[in-house]
Amino acid sequence: MRKITTVLAISVATLAITLATVGLGVAVQDAQQPQITPEQFFELLRQDIEKDRVTLMGAAMGFNSEQAAAFWPIYEEYQVEFKQLGDREVAVILDYARNYQSMTDEKARELATEALSIDEQQVALLRRYFERVDEALGAIIATRFMQVENQLNNLIQVQLASEIPLIR
Repeated sequence: MRKITTVLAISVATLAITLATVGLGVAVQDAQQPQITPEQFFELLRQDIEKDRVTLMGAAMGFNSEQAAAFWPIYEEYQVEFKQLGDREVAVILDYARNYQSMTDEKARELATEALSIDEQQVALLRRYFERVDEALGAIIATRFMQVENQLNNLIQVQLASEIPLIR
């Protein structure tokens, strides 16, 4: 699991550093590289994290061929739904960054409400897919899936939280 933590932490650290510089408007740009929008950056980084996530999940799960054949189609469906929630989470972060300097009570309430809604939906999504994996492969493998997914998500959240400034 230490290897998983290290690989994912590197991807997330890249996200957090760029979020801090691009997302909050402190432009750091190489003269020879075209500037990309924060939205484009998040999409590129997400592709890297998704690739790493699948690799790390496979390594942590240690499937035999029969288990893999049952698990991966379920996980692919999970990833599609998780990505949709991730899109909303990115939108909240970008909205926060755009409004950081001039935050109002109304905007803060709106952002917090949306963030809480996303958190609730992520838990509900994980619960649904835990049940599907449990049906297909049993409770031990389903619990391992849930543990790995929670660890990966927690690593991302901790890194993001450490880089996004507190509301003022």
